Amino acid sequence: MSAKKATPSEPDAVSDVDMDRIRDLMGPLPTDPAPVEKAPKSPKANTVSTPSSAPAVATATNTAVADAAQEANETLMAMSADMGKSTITKVDDAPITPERTPEVMPVVSSEPPAQPFLPTEGIVADDPLVVGAVNDIVAHEGDEILEAQDEKLASETEVEVKSGFRESLRSLWSHKAFRWALFVVLLATIFTTAIVPQSRYFVLNTAGVRSSLKATVIDSSTLQPLKNVDVSVAGVTAQTDSKGVATLEHIKLGDATLTISKRAFTTITRHITVGWGSNPEGEIRLQASGAQYSFVVTDFLSGKPVPKAEASSGEGNASSDKDGKLVLSLDTSGKADSDILTIQVTRDGYRTETVKITANNKETKSVVMVPAKKDVFVSKRSGKYDIYTIDVDGKNEQKIVSGTGLEREDMALAPQQNGDQAAYVATRENARNSDGYLLSTLYLLDTKTGALTKADQSEQIQIIGWSSDQRLVYAKIAAGASGANPKRHRLMSLNAKNTTDNKELASANSFNDVVMAGDKVLYAPSNAFQDGSKAGLYVVGSNGGTALMVTDKEVYNIFRTDYETVTINATGTYFTYKIGAAASTLAPATTPSSINRLYIDNTATSSPSLWLDKRDGKDLILNYDKTTKKDVTIVNKNGAKPPLYWLNDTTIIFRVNDGKETADYVVSTLGGDARKIQDVTDTSGIGRWYYY
Repeated sequence: MSAKKATPSEPDAVSDVDMDRIRDLMGPLPTDPAPVEKAPKSPKANTVSTPSSAPAVATATNTAVADAAQEANETLMAMSADMGKSTITKVDDAPITPERTPEVMPVVSSEPPAQPFLPTEGIVADDPLVVGAVNDIVAHEGDEILEAQDEKLASETEVEVKSGFRESLRSLWSHKAFRWALFVVLLATIFTTAIVPQSRYFVLNTAGVRSSLKATVIDSSTLQPLKNVDVSVAGVTAQTDSKGVATLEHIKLGDATLTISKRAFTTITRHITVGWGSNPEGEIRLQASGAQYSFVVTDFLSGKPVPKAEASSGEGNASSDKDGKLVLSLDTSGKADSDILTIQVTRDGYRTETVKITANNKETKSVVMVPAKKDVFVSKRSGKYDIYTIDVDGKNEQKIVSGTGLEREDMALAPQQNGDQAAYVATRENARNSDGYLLSTLYLLDTKTGALTKADQSEQIQIIGWSSDQRLVYAKIAAGASGANPKRHRLMSLNAKNTTDNKELASANSFNDVVMAGDKVLYAPSNAFQDGSKAGLYVVGSNGGTALMVTDKEVYNIFRTDYETVTINATGTYFTYKIGAAASTLAPATTPSSINRLYIDNTATSSPSLWLDKRDGKDLILNYDKTTKKDVTIVNKNGAKPPLYWLNDTTIIFRVNDGKETADYVVSTLGGDARKIQDVTDTSGIGRWYYY
């Protein structure tokens, strides 16, 4: 906008735009005359002021600015007093505090600027420098005043709100009625949450509480558990195990949908409420919708039904009942009648059996289950003493150790009771000591892989027996010309799980007799070449420890008269001793004993123990029940002899050598006849002590 100059007829006039703006902001100037109505001015009426009018215009302008500054300072002082110790900047940029006396803004000098806006002398009323200075002062001071007022108002409002809220709470809490009302509301909330399930579940779920659910799924037709059934609740899914049980964890509480599904069965969907706890759903029966195939599962040796055998094909599976009956439901959609279905039948302790049938064959099939563990034996059919394993039905024979051709006939093979190792003694290395004596080596044989682990070596090694914790007890004779050696015989205990754990239980120049009874070893050192008195009868644990001296008399023989008792011949006098008892239980025997039993304990259980007897010209294998203390005849067959061992809890392997054959046989304690497995080479195993 172009500047408007005062005319000679209006010497005190200023810009009718900028001065009006100042008056609007700051109020009328003290020198302003009473308002008069102005005549319209023509835009072209602007003229340059004369020198005589310049001092008057400058004086009027300075007076207006000074008055405006004075009024602004007074306003700021008043606000400063209201705002306490807050600091406010006045027009001249000097801080004003409550203690400072306001100053009057100095009058603007009437001297012309160093570079005047116009080439004429003096300052005109609408000089841009003057108008701009006034506008900046007013705008700047106005903004600072408004900002200070806003900050004070916000601070006072926040304090007032906080203070007012606390005061309101204190006031309310001071009223007994309010406190009771609050208590009733809280009690009602708790009560509602407790008795209204949905409210309770909402609160618990929000707090992160989760529940569990357990369901048992069975086949509705066979009432046998179903495996690998999908059970889903509220987005959580689990599959049933071999017992048909599915356990779901971390489920939200409240209403949910339970879904149970398995291929070849009808899906079940039901609405349930998941509560706090285990939520047992009990037994749920699924209806078969696929093709059904029936089987009867029996034991190879006893012919008795095998319960809990599992048949599976693809996603389908089923278990046999107590009668060995099994019904397998399969989804055969898309299969032709002539298509072959492959079904596997498994059971712990048994070999897996594979059955193949056509899709349209719905006849009941018989499945015979054979023990999974194999018999291990020595055969010289190749001209060397090789070691083989074979299933007890004569199938799946396998050579696991090849002979070297250096083995003597006096080798020994003693399988572990209910285990997968065997003690093997042979001269296969042709090792000799410095005196030229051929040495026998004791190995631990892994009957699954055929791996041999060298454990010990000596002139002679005799296997005494296996303990329940799978320690092998054996005797070794020191190598070399050692007839006068007081430690020529050593009784050892080897940990089959760690061959570095090999303990010496006792030593002597020779032992008159050694008997193993369960986990106890009874031994009788001779008097020959002893340093001090070592002869007598001793008892020590198979894992070592301090030996118990039963008598200090030299004992020539130890006879196992029954499972709990031995009769000893001590220098021609007979005594009876209860195995493991204190020495004071040694009692004189009325008559010498001719009984000497070799008991083979089933280390997997605490009850049965095998022993051999000869009655009426027959060789018998009897099973002694330690609970009932009665014997049950298992085998009545001529030529029955050691090695004799437990293949598993109910299966027994024994040797037959009757002059017609030398073979291994198998029999079950559950019943049935003994069956021949394979012809073998006769070797020793666990037997009675023999003398050197």
